[in-house]
Amino acid sequence: MESEKIERFVARLPRIRTLRKELDIGEKGSARVQTFNDTLRLFRRNYKGPTGRRGLDLQNWRSEDDREELVRLVDGFLEQHGSRFWPDSRPNIQYSKQRAL
Repeated sequence: MESEKIERFVARLPRIRTLRKELDIGEKGSARVQTFNDTLRLFRRNYKGPTGRRGLDLQNWRSEDDREELVRLVDGFLEQHGSRFWPDSRPNIQYSKQRAL
Protein backbone atom coordinates (compact mmCIF):
# COMPACT_ATOMS: atom_id res chain seq x y z
CA MET A 1 0.00 0.00 0.00
CA GLU A 2 2.77 2.46 0.92
CA SER A 3 4.58 1.81 -2.36
CA GLU A 4 1.42 2.61 -4.32
CA LYS A 5 1.15 5.98 -2.55
CA ILE A 6 4.77 6.75 -3.35
CA GLU A 7 4.37 5.75 -7.00
CA ARG A 8 1.31 8.02 -7.31
CA PHE A 9 3.27 10.84 -5.68
CA VAL A 10 6.25 10.38 -8.00
CA ALA A 11 3.95 10.20 -11.03
CA ARG A 12 2.51 13.62 -10.10
CA LEU A 13 5.91 15.31 -9.89
CA PRO A 14 6.21 17.99 -12.55
CA ARG A 15 8.74 17.83 -15.36
CA ILE A 16 12.05 19.58 -14.77
CA ARG A 17 11.17 22.36 -17.24
CA THR A 18 8.00 23.08 -15.26
CA LEU A 19 9.93 23.08 -11.99
CA ARG A 20 12.53 25.50 -13.36
CA LYS A 21 9.76 27.83 -14.49
CA GLU A 22 7.77 27.62 -11.24
CA LEU A 23 10.93 28.09 -9.15
CA ASP A 24 12.05 30.96 -11.38
CA ILE A 25 15.45 29.33 -11.94
CA GLY A 26 15.72 30.05 -15.67
CA GLU A 27 15.96 28.22 -18.95
CA LYS A 28 18.08 25.15 -19.54
CA GLY A 29 21.63 26.13 -20.37
CA SER A 30 21.40 29.56 -18.76
CA ALA A 31 24.11 30.72 -16.37
CA ARG A 32 21.53 30.83 -13.55
CA VAL A 33 20.53 27.19 -14.10
CA GLN A 34 24.17 26.13 -14.30
CA THR A 35 24.99 27.95 -11.06
CA PHE A 36 21.94 26.45 -9.33
CA ASN A 37 22.79 22.93 -10.51
CA ASP A 38 26.45 23.27 -9.53
CA THR A 39 25.51 24.60 -6.09
CA LEU A 40 22.96 21.85 -5.51
CA ARG A 41 25.34 19.16 -6.72
CA LEU A 42 28.11 20.38 -4.40
CA PHE A 43 25.69 20.63 -1.48
CA ARG A 44 24.46 17.05 -2.02
CA ARG A 45 28.03 15.81 -2.37
CA ASN A 46 29.08 17.45 0.90
CA TYR A 47 25.87 16.82 2.86
CA LYS A 48 26.09 14.43 5.75
CA GLY A 49 22.94 13.97 7.80
CA PRO A 50 22.60 13.27 11.50
CA THR A 51 22.69 9.54 10.81
CA GLY A 52 25.91 9.93 8.81
CA ARG A 53 24.28 9.31 5.44
CA ARG A 54 25.57 11.29 2.48
CA GLY A 55 23.27 13.35 0.31
CA LEU A 56 24.33 11.41 -2.78
CA ASP A 57 23.11 8.19 -1.16
CA LEU A 58 19.55 9.41 -0.64
CA GLN A 59 17.86 7.96 -3.69
CA ASN A 60 15.28 5.46 -2.48
CA TRP A 61 11.87 7.17 -2.57
CA ARG A 62 10.32 4.05 -1.07
CA SER A 63 12.41 4.36 2.06
CA GLU A 64 10.83 6.46 4.79
CA ASP A 65 14.30 7.07 6.22
CA ASP A 66 15.52 8.43 2.86
CA ARG A 67 12.47 10.66 2.50
CA GLU A 68 12.93 12.09 5.99
CA GLU A 69 16.62 12.69 5.33
CA LEU A 70 15.81 14.33 1.98
CA VAL A 71 13.57 16.80 3.80
CA ARG A 72 16.50 17.68 6.09
CA LEU A 73 18.78 18.00 3.06
CA VAL A 74 16.36 20.38 1.32
CA ASP A 75 15.91 22.41 4.50
CA GLY A 76 19.68 22.73 4.84
CA PHE A 77 20.10 23.73 1.20
CA LEU A 78 17.41 26.39 1.50
CA GLU A 79 18.84 27.75 4.74
CA GLN A 80 22.26 28.12 3.11
CA HIS A 81 21.28 29.12 -0.42
CA GLY A 82 17.59 30.12 -0.48
CA SER A 83 18.24 33.85 -0.27
CA ARG A 84 20.88 33.59 -2.99
CA PHE A 85 18.56 32.01 -5.57
CA TRP A 86 15.32 33.64 -4.44
CA PRO A 87 16.27 37.08 -3.05
CA ASP A 88 13.65 39.65 -2.13
CA SER A 89 14.46 41.51 -5.36
CA ARG A 90 13.06 38.66 -7.52
CA PRO A 91 9.46 39.22 -8.57
CA ASN A 92 8.04 35.67 -8.38
CA ILE A 93 9.60 33.89 -5.43
CA GLN A 94 11.24 35.50 -2.43
CA TYR A 95 12.81 33.04 -0.03
CA SER A 96 12.66 35.31 3.03
CA LYS A 97 8.90 35.70 2.63
CA GLN A 98 7.98 32.18 1.50
CA ARG A 99 10.33 29.93 3.45
CA ALA A 100 7.74 29.15 6.10
CA LEU A 101 5.10 28.01 3.60
